[in-house]
Amino acid sequence: MLNSMLILAESSDDYSVPKFIIENMETSYDVLRINDKNEFFSTFSTMSHKLRVVLMNENLFMGENTQTQEEVERQIIDAIKQLKIINSLPEIIVISAAKDIKYAVNCFKNGAYDFFSNPLNPEKIKLVLESILMRSSYLNKIEQMKESLMFKKEDFQKRQELLHSLIIKRRAEGELLKSDEIISIFFSKNSRGLSSIKELESYLTIMNEKYLSSDNKETILVVEDDDILLDNLRLFLSDKYNVLLAEDGGKAKELIRNNSIDLILLDIYLPDVNGVDLIDEIQGQINDAEIIAMSAYQEIEMAAVMMRKGACDYLSKPFYEIDLMNTVSRALQKRYLNLVVPEIQKCMLEKNLSKEEKIQLLNQLIKDKLKNSEPMYIKDVYHFFPELKEINIPETVPIPQSVIDSDITLFIDNLSKNLNKIPDIK
Repeated sequence: MLNSMLILAESSDDYSVPKFIIENMETSYDVLRINDKNEFFSTFSTMSHKLRVVLMNENLFMGENTQTQEEVERQIIDAIKQLKIINSLPEIIVISAAKDIKYAVNCFKNGAYDFFSNPLNPEKIKLVLESILMRSSYLNKIEQMKESLMFKKEDFQKRQELLHSLIIKRRAEGELLKSDEIISIFFSKNSRGLSSIKELESYLTIMNEKYLSSDNKETILVVEDDDILLDNLRLFLSDKYNVLLAEDGGKAKELIRNNSIDLILLDIYLPDVNGVDLIDEIQGQINDAEIIAMSAYQEIEMAAVMMRKGACDYLSKPFYEIDLMNTVSRALQKRYLNLVVPEIQKCMLEKNLSKEEKIQLLNQLIKDKLKNSEPMYIKDVYHFFPELKEINIPETVPIPQSVIDSDITLFIDNLSKNLNKIPDIK
């Protein structure tokens, strides 16, 4: 992994990350230390394809004139957004002296991988960096594939934000979002691949009827051991949503098994289980449900763990009803976007990438898997050429090593010939 680079960005040579931690990092990364803000953004722009991690200390954003903590935090959030627009693959870790949970949560919501509070915990840094190194690069390559689309990433993000605004507007008006409104945001009338757009339109129609119609209430599971708060949450939410109640982890798991749930409000400290352990147990069962963590304890570390494990937001108890309702509404809007946007990207992929571009991306995936001693499966081919699923080879069948060692294009062509009708792979 020595080809992977880590940037340590701080405002002076007196780095807050201890020397022995940096030396440990250097065993797994090429570490580049930067203490100038402009140089930092310039370096990231030119070298982001080599980067795996950015350790970004907020003191890099403190100007010569004394700034308020709020101004610094705003600059950090803007910096995260800017870096993610340039390249979403490198993981961003924020280093801060602040103890504000809302600040940490906002960093996560805008794309940070983790949030370290000073003084730094060497063992935590080691574990987090190791987890980044051990993460399968397969998903990263899929992200690269999405970034190879016709739209520039900034453009796609703007369109996604426009879609989000439209969802909010239509919901406020009590109207159903129309599939043609969504398609018009992402596709021009002269777009190629009309068949894939028709498939997308059919999918969006079903999604809208299921998730955005006022006649269909989303289901929220509230997991909370405080009887009074549990009852209050039921009263707050039941007018707009179907509400299920669980006073402990055992009851929560039972309800998850037997119900289709859209959102979980999860207290971190339960009588029979820790929320961190529970979120690990239920992640495989809740599919596309969002999770909002709740706690009366002001612990940045615990909030960071819950966000990193998949919670989309965090509520510090006690909270006002309006904060609860706004947080729930944002989470459900995020859930809808998470379901719809991948289908739009898939449609764009099939419409815009040529066969040669798909082969190139597939070869990148092969090289990456070989480097990590991971096998290639038929499902990896299906990801780029979904029409080949018609040959009915099980996704779990491994691709022979002889095929990997030779030209994958010949393999794709041979699979195509086995179809009753050779597809027009564009």
